[in-house]
Parts: sequence; C-alpha cells; structure tokens
Amino acid sequence: MQLDKVSSKQRVSNKHLSPPIYSWAIKLVVLVVFFQMFSLLSIFWLRHYVFNQVSKKDRLTAASNSFKLPSFLSPKPPALPVIHSKELKKDASFLAEENKEEKLDAFIKDAERFEREGELSLAHDALNNAEEVDPLNCDVLVRQAQLAERQKDGQRAYTYWSKIAELDHKSSSSSPLYKTARQKVAAFRSLSKKDSGSPPLIHSALKGIQGMGKTLCLEKIRVEKSNLSNTPWGQEVTLRVPIFLSDPTIRIDPKQIRYQIYIYDEIDKGIILQSNAKITSSFENPLPTWTIHQTEILRINYKLERPVQNQKFYGYIIRIFYCGQLQDQIADPPELLTRLPGLTPKM
Repeated sequence: MQLDKVSSKQRVSNKHLSPPIYSWAIKLVVLVVFFQMFSLLSIFWLRHYVFNQVSKKDRLTAASNSFKLPSFLSPKPPALPVIHSKELKKDASFLAEENKEEKLDAFIKDAERFEREGELSLAHDALNNAEEVDPLNCDVLVRQAQLAERQKDGQRAYTYWSKIAELDHKSSSSSPLYKTARQKVAAFRSLSKKDSGSPPLIHSALKGIQGMGKTLCLEKIRVEKSNLSNTPWGQEVTLRVPIFLSDPTIRIDPKQIRYQIYIYDEIDKGIILQSNAKITSSFENPLPTWTIHQTEILRINYKLERPVQNQKFYGYIIRIFYCGQLQDQIADPPELLTRLPGLTPKM
C-alpha cells in the first residue's frame, strides 16, 4: 500500500512538472526559427544596401540622362581632336582621287589595246568611258581627236580639237598642245571653206528643214532654274521640251523614238565645255503616243552637285529621231550647233 501511494505521488509530481518543460521547448523552437528568419532577411538587406552604395553614382547619372544607356552598357569612344578628323577627311578624298585615276588609266589602256587590235569602235567606247570619268582631261581629249582623224570623222575631230584649244588657252597660250590644237582647228576651217558643198563641220541635216523628217517637231523649250542654281552648293535646271506631231493621222511607235541631249557649261569667260553634271530625262506621259494630244512633253533634269569655280549652266542641244531619222533639233545659243558630234542616235 505504501508503494502504491509513493508511485501515485511521483505520477502526480510528473504531471505538475511536464507542462513547463513543454512550454519552454516550444519557446526555444520559436526563438530559433525567428533568429533564422532574421538572419536571412538581414542578408538580403545587407546585399541591397551594399549594391545601393556601390551603384549610387551610376544610378544618379542615368537619372540625369534618362535617354542614354548606362556607361557600362554603352561605353563612349574616345573623342578625337579636330586635327585627326581633318586628316581622316583628307585620306578619304585621296582615296577617291586615287580610285578616279585608276579608272581613267584602265580605260586608256583598254583604248590603246583596242587600237592595236584594229577595233576602233571599241577604242572609241573606252575613250568615251574615260571622258565620263574626267571630262577635262587633256590626254583623253587628244586621244579622242586623234582617233576621230584615224576614223576619218572630221566633224568629231574638229569638235575635240576645239575643246582642247579652249581648255588649254587659259593655262598657257604658248604650250605646244595649244598650238597644235589651233593649227588643227584652222586646217579644218580652211578645208570647210574650200568645199563648195556642205562643210564637214556641220552636217547637211543641221542646215534647217532640208534633210530632216518633220514628223516630230521641237517647240519652244521652257527653262526652269531652281533656287539652288548659281550657288556654291550646286545647280539644278529643268528643261521642258514640247514635241509636236505634225500629222495627227500618223501613229507613233514609242519604241522607235530616240533623242540626244547635249548640255554645255561655261567654265570661265569664253570656255564652253560639255557638262559633267548628272542629266536625267523622261516623258511626262509614261507612254507617249500622241493619240490624245498632239504634243508630248520631254522633261530633262540637270543637276550639278559639285561645280568647279565659275562653272555654270550655259546652253543645250536637243535632237529627236524617229525610226533612225533625224526629225528636228534645237540649240540655245544657236552657235552650239558647231559642236555637234555625229548624227547616229543611241539605240
């Protein structure tokens, strides 16, 4: 009996002791969990704080220039001094000039090779390409004149010798090239005076209506100059050429129409040369048939982007062909007709 009483007392004491132990254990667990959460949060807070302190300067710069990317994403290139940029421009212009000289030499070599092989027409084409690269090159003009003499084309030879004489006259009137050109021009003129028929300098078809087919006629041309004309930045001129159908019963085939356009510039007083400007042409009516109206308008655009000193638009020669036959021509001023090349239209 006594043992039972003792054991019952121990159980009662155990019951009284167990609740405090459990409560302390639970508190300890909660404290540990709280400490761990605090540690994790402190890590994130410290990272955020350190990042803000390090990148504060960059973030302020980005805020003041919000339209630019941060410096670490778009680094700025080092600024070059002004003298460096000038040197770069000089180098670029030098390369352009070098490329131009290479093209010119290549075309001249092609012309020489074709002449040796007897292909004079191909040599003429090569020299035309060289003249497009540098229209004022005396070497090319002399070769053109000599080739025209070899082909017995007195009219073309006279044209090129006249260009050489005018071009070389400004540089030095005592140069051998100028003397040779003047002698050639004088010889051609004396030959044309001796000939009782039509002179070789001007084809018979150029002397008015005789020798021309008058199916299509050129009417008065309207010249429109833009506001940029006669300025250092360039010149722009538009020619509106009315082409009149004399007989409305004739049906015109647009594929058989060809025209030649020659624009001349005045380089200096008395020096007139064929222009090196960009010339474009097109009919205002995409399909000119003269069925609705008896007049169709040919629009010619002249654009000189980089004129040399004192270079300006001087005049024009326009010729129209139909079925390979010259129909009409017009020149302003009229004396430009003496500079006309052959009558074969470009097909």
